Amino acid sequence: MKKQIFLFVAMVLLATTISAQSNVVDGTTHQRHLTTQSDSITTKQTVGVAIDLLPPIMSAATGNFGYSAQLWVGYKKYRVRGVIAGFTMPDKLMGNDDFKDLKTTATAVIFDYFLKNNFKGWWFGTGFEMWNNTITSKMNN
Repeated sequence: MKKQIFLFVAMVLLATTISAQSNVVDGTTHQRHLTTQSDSITTKQTVGVAIDLLPPIMSAATGNFGYSAQLWVGYKKYRVRGVIAGFTMPDKLMGNDDFKDLKTTATAVIFDYFLKNNFKGWWFGTGFEMWNNTITSKMNN
């Protein structure tokens, strides 16, 4: 659990240190007009972070800590994503009265290929995931 929390904090801190180039100089905005095709490569690389709110909300409903974060790095039409998540499923949502305390942690590395440039439109993805689940039986704990 401590390892996943450390990874989550490291990903958020890494994301906050990344800055983008601005075209504002001395308070004035300079615009460049480019005549290119609609599918030309204007963005060659990207870095980003996504945070999913469902695991923290579901876990908070059970009184536990939940997290989910995704860090990605993209170049041209390729993107690599790292995902970590952990949550506790509320007993009422499991749909089975015989079990309780379903806890899940997941880590993944996903490779994406976009059909269009600039990381837009449809893409294909493949990767490796590891899920770890624990559950308790109500009959004998």
